[in-house]
Amino acid sequence: MLSMSKPENLKEYFKSYGRGAGKLFLESIQSQEAGFQPIFNMTDKDTEDTYSFKNLYMQYYSDPTEVSFVDNVLGGRFDILKAIETHKVLKESLQTLREEAHARYLKDTYKSIKDLADVSDPKTAIGALKFLCTAVKTSEDPSATRGRPSKKEIQQRANELLSDDKEIQEAFARVQGIC
Repeated sequence: MLSMSKPENLKEYFKSYGRGAGKLFLESIQSQEAGFQPIFNMTDKDTEDTYSFKNLYMQYYSDPTEVSFVDNVLGGRFDILKAIETHKVLKESLQTLREEAHARYLKDTYKSIKDLADVSDPKTAIGALKFLCTAVKTSEDPSATRGRPSKKEIQQRANELLSDDKEIQEAFARVQGIC
């Protein structure tokens, strides 16, 4: 491995960087005799030779589009982020980072809304509390987010309910003919 120090200005480094993501990360290098120096690691700490990709990424967690991260760390090179995203060794780590960033972003957002609910203005507080109550779901009930049922589903349900009583079925058919 070459003994080089990590670049001081990553944005400038990536302006002249080629393609791919494998040689950027210590974890993705297969051979220790590689002729290049990785600049990132996937741990929580910077080392003398590498930056912690996780720490750099988490500095920009409040931007779910990742544009700020790409602009400020990767020099605006979305192709590098895409290469990391598709790299066989790095893609799972990036997905984990994205999930953590999303959780932190939601935590901050809900905290801000809760703080807004604590203000003295009752209208604002009620709106914020209502949002919090509806936004935080306790179960994964698919009918809770589903819209109005289709006419076919309504018809099927009505037929199930009315299947025993012929008189009601005839009245229902007349009403349907009017509408």
